[in-house]
Amino acid sequence: MHPPQKPDDSDCCNSGCTPCIFDIYEQQLKLYEKYLKSPQTDLENYTNCLSLTNYSYFKLTSVEKLNLDTSAYIFQYVEISREDTIQRRLFYKPGQHFLLKNVNILDDDSFQERNFDDTPCTRAYTPIPSDAEKSNMNSFTVIIKIYQNGKMSQFIKNLQIGNLTKWRGPYGNYEVKYTYKNLLCISQGTGIAPIYSVIRQLLDCDECETRIQLFACYKNLDETLLRKEINNMKSYWNFMAKLFLPHEADPKNLFYNEQIECRRIIEEDVNTYFTSNFVDPNRTQVLICGSDIFVETTKKFVQKFIEKINLFVF
Repeated sequence: MHPPQKPDDSDCCNSGCTPCIFDIYEQQLKLYEKYLKSPQTDLENYTNCLSLTNYSYFKLTSVEKLNLDTSAYIFQYVEISREDTIQRRLFYKPGQHFLLKNVNILDDDSFQERNFDDTPCTRAYTPIPSDAEKSNMNSFTVIIKIYQNGKMSQFIKNLQIGNLTKWRGPYGNYEVKYTYKNLLCISQGTGIAPIYSVIRQLLDCDECETRIQLFACYKNLDETLLRKEINNMKSYWNFMAKLFLPHEADPKNLFYNEQIECRRIIEEDVNTYFTSNFVDPNRTQVLICGSDIFVETTKKFVQKFIEKINLFVF
């Protein structure tokens, strides 16, 4: 295990990021000191392409438009030290997120950098399972929505295929557990990303018997994300999904047996779920991901039946 490298002062953007890179550095320093007293190497951390305290370089290799303002971006790891003989791979757990820094790389050989603007920032994105990972274990896919006035959105809009970007992570302590009888997932917009990765992990386990219910909320049919993937997962006996589309009046070209409600999710939807015969509130886990307002609203619906709720970074 290598000692963590202390971040530069410029690595902190002073915008209240959680976690702050200096907090992570202190945590890693304590782990390293513990390692020196009892040297047991964690193979995953030792060979991971990503670092919690230092940035790694990833090249943008593909952009696939999903709807008007949202695309799937694929990034591939680039080794900057030609003297590094360690065999590296990308490791992360479902539901974890990475942090992207808005820095332009001016030269692929010298890795000279320039800030995109006068105020550097970072933004969290959650990787999702994709075919890119199967063909290249050091690649990851993230779903990114472009906001008109977003600082990071302006940086993303200017990226070209082949450009290098700086990432660190993975962050998030969520652990997929197979012992729950039921799992209720409620997502809004791009908040489907961490929830989708968790669901895929559960469904890919042949011994998992957790019954999974997904309530995915979007504005309309055109803005749905991973719709085909969600519908394909319904072939599993223990997965059900319903889409809530408040701005959709007359949805057309639906998949077979696709459940759609042309309204917002309401308290009664959650009540109906928890009072059904196949749900045991004492053995149910709830995952929520969306905007702050969405999370607070749906939490109130759920807390009538269960206290502990897992929330993901949006």
